[in-house]
Amino acid sequence: PTFDDVIPGEWYYDAVQYAVQNGFMEGESDKTFAPDNAMTRVALVTALYRLDGPKKTDTPITFSDVAASAPYGDAVKWAAANGIAAGYGDGTFRVNDSVTRQQMAAMLQRYAKYKGRNIENTADLSADADASEVADWARGAVAWAVSEGLIAGTDNSLLMPGGPATRAQTAAVLMRYINGSALEKRASDYVSQFVKGNFSDFYKDCDAQLQQSITQDKLVKGWDTI
Repeated sequence: PTFDDVIPGEWYYDAVQYAVQNGFMEGESDKTFAPDNAMTRVALVTALYRLDGPKKTDTPITFSDVAASAPYGDAVKWAAANGIAAGYGDGTFRVNDSVTRQQMAAMLQRYAKYKGRNIENTADLSADADASEVADWARGAVAWAVSEGLIAGTDNSLLMPGGPATRAQTAAVLMRYINGSALEKRASDYVSQFVKGNFSDFYKDCDAQLQQSITQDKLVKGWDTI
């Protein structure tokens, strides 16, 4: 896909291409991706819904601001039914509200748990100057996301947990998550092969991962600079 506002060489270029090519994100229009726009709640649950493979759920929509016929209705129902995103006390889902970085970490951790992925890893956030600003309900999720290399502090050692997550940042984080899931599965395969004395796939993948790490490092730094 070619977007006028996604220029080759930008830190998020590869992540945006990956997200669109794999169908879990799309442009704001045929010509624009709007990488610096804030990610909305409905856009994030829709991306996760697509990652899981769209499926119907019999759970009724209970949010006053989400019509069953809405194009994102199935995604919202799926997210609520599987504990990935909940509504607010007033009965709304607030589909167009911006997603903060800590909210994104929380939703992604819940999605990882839903998919059976290990969510026990954690990181020490004390080096980040604004670690105290992470909400109590999000602290575990943010520490997990940092430990998994999904998010990082800025160059000024700031997590900015309450700041909005942009569409470019979300594409990068989801790409890292997918790659991490694939590596976790691959590690399990390695163990099975090692028992049989087979190391060929491990050596081949190590070489490929070394090449990929260059791009991944650029993406992590890209998050840091925003």
